[in-house]
Amino acid sequence: MQSAPASGMMPGSPAPAAPPADHWATELSGIRLARLAALLSLLGLVVALVAPLAFLVVLGLHIPIIGTSFGSAAFTITILEELMAIILVGFLLMLGALTLYLLAFAKIRKNADGFGAPMVLTLLGLLGAFLLVLGAGLILGQVYSAVNCAAGAAVGSCISLSTVAAGVYAILGGLFLAFLGWIGLILGLYRMGKRYDSGLTKVGAILYIIPFLNLVATILVFIGIHGTVEKYARSAPPGAPASG
Repeated sequence: MQSAPASGMMPGSPAPAAPPADHWATELSGIRLARLAALLSLLGLVVALVAPLAFLVVLGLHIPIIGTSFGSAAFTITILEELMAIILVGFLLMLGALTLYLLAFAKIRKNADGFGAPMVLTLLGLLGAFLLVLGAGLILGQVYSAVNCAAGAAVGSCISLSTVAAGVYAILGGLFLAFLGWIGLILGLYRMGKRYDSGLTKVGAILYIIPFLNLVATILVFIGIHGTVEKYARSAPPGAPASG
């Protein structure tokens, strides 16, 4: 049995019946998960701003694969290790955010229509994230191997072209699934903004369509969902558990 939206009523319309206490608690839990997901997304974007700087450093170092040598191989290996660590941190934040959004949509879906598709698409996006990191790890692993052994062997014997190809295919597949997850995320966030009458959440969801505005979009979504948590928590029906 679907409950009425918590807000967004037309002026003069009769107030909807309060949702059962257990439904209210489940939905509030879902909104809070979405707020935490937005926070992790924001942290992930901050990490993503650091990664390009690491790439710039790597490009000026010892790159035997393209027949160019700048600096020491040992220093390059150190930078590559740091780069892989940055990618791992970014992946964990992205994985955490997508997982929390998935759980949030699943909880809200119990009370509201329209969140099934975002939930499924977000799940595909999670799979895409795994493929992206797998592909990047395979390719960076081959670069690391080539840099590490180029001083004592021919580059061709230091890398596996089949592994590089597998990494490329994993990245391509991951990009496709991540695109589907991106669509699901936008759809789910927009429907959250519509359900809870949060203009900031809706605007943030729309701005996600423009890649260069992702940081602004994430900030707006976080602020919007935070406001929704506060507003929805104040609408507790009789018998609802105390909010934590």
